[in-house]
Amino acid sequence: GKEVPGIQARMRLFLQFLGRLPGSSPHQGPLHLYHTITFGRPPTQVKVIVLDTRSYRDKHAIPSVGAWFRGVPILGKLTPLAAAASRYLATDILGWTQSHQGDILGEEQWAWLDKELESSPAAFHIVVSSIQVFTSTPFLESWGHFPAARDRLVSVLERHAPRGLLLVSGDVHFGEVASHPAPPHCEPPLMGNGSLVPVSWIPEVTSSGMTHSCTTSANTRLWCPIMLDAYESHRL
Repeated sequence: GKEVPGIQARMRLFLQFLGRLPGSSPHQGPLHLYHTITFGRPPTQVKVIVLDTRSYRDKHAIPSVGAWFRGVPILGKLTPLAAAASRYLATDILGWTQSHQGDILGEEQWAWLDKELESSPAAFHIVVSSIQVFTSTPFLESWGHFPAARDRLVSVLERHAPRGLLLVSGDVHFGEVASHPAPPHCEPPLMGNGSLVPVSWIPEVTSSGMTHSCTTSANTRLWCPIMLDAYESHRL
């Protein structure tokens, strides 16, 4: 989150690694990782909007206890389980997450997103989030642990109603398709001619784990399938 020291230095190294910021770049002012990429020209243009869900994020309702085990022999392997347990405790047991007002994007990025969507001529808009947006799973880090921020994101998307909207997320080491509203109220409305209207219905595709899955690790092999079966209300 935003409390991590040296964020600007980390951004510079990351951008240099990707070749987007040469080492001798005279860049002035603060760096940022959120950006857009466009393919083609109107009326068939595709705009990819990449969000930064890490650098400006507030703390969780309960800070992840997984960080306590990092670097500790043997216990370090329990980091994913400890982090998942703290999120579950905050969400399903204590209910603290529901009233959490923490933000994810920060005001500058919110303003940028608003501008990118406003009167966009693109035919398709792909919004990329590193973490899932509409999942109902409390164990995994997602926008669901920041309900005020998620509601704001939905509000921004519904207000601008960009054409061909699709959310793409990752992080969780499995793939699925979700939507807002969640099933069974997720049927996209139809126009008179039978074509779909991409308004008030927002699909999300989670594409994650090209080299391994959540069942690869010995720490998650047993509980991952159970978790996926227990929390599926968001899934199409």
